[in-house]
Amino acid sequence: MATTTKQVWKKDFTAEEKQAYKNQKETEKEEIHALYEKFITKKTIKEIIGMVADYKQLHRYTLRNRFMVLAQAEARNDQKFVGVLNSYVNWKKQNIAVLKGSKAYKVLVPIFKKVKKLEEKNNKAEEEEKTILSHFKM
Repeated sequence: MATTTKQVWKKDFTAEEKQAYKNQKETEKEEIHALYEKFITKKTIKEIIGMVADYKQLHRYTLRNRFMVLAQAEARNDQKFVGVLNSYVNWKKQNIAVLKGSKAYKVLVPIFKKVKKLEEKNNKAEEEEKTILSHFKM
């Protein structure tokens, strides 16, 4: 019986390619943030409360991410936006087909890191591990 192994294609990126990718992602973040700021400044409190009430199904997202998604939907003139968001992988797990050419809405995801901290109490060194917010990614 012959066994087959799955080959994983892996490319080593150069420093220039990594920097270009990083710059592209930073530009994306800045554009989305500018879109969010523009969206928020032109809305009244009454409209904001109405949007929060209308899109209750976005409860898993922070208020900022909700408005970021709504700003993107408004900028795209997306009349079909119903407020249901999920990742591509989760849509596939639910056996729901994603239309070819569909564009993703971008949200900020917090990235946490674990930090070990040495503290001395009563002449004893104790190592304490804390989880802190490192940064956000798109």
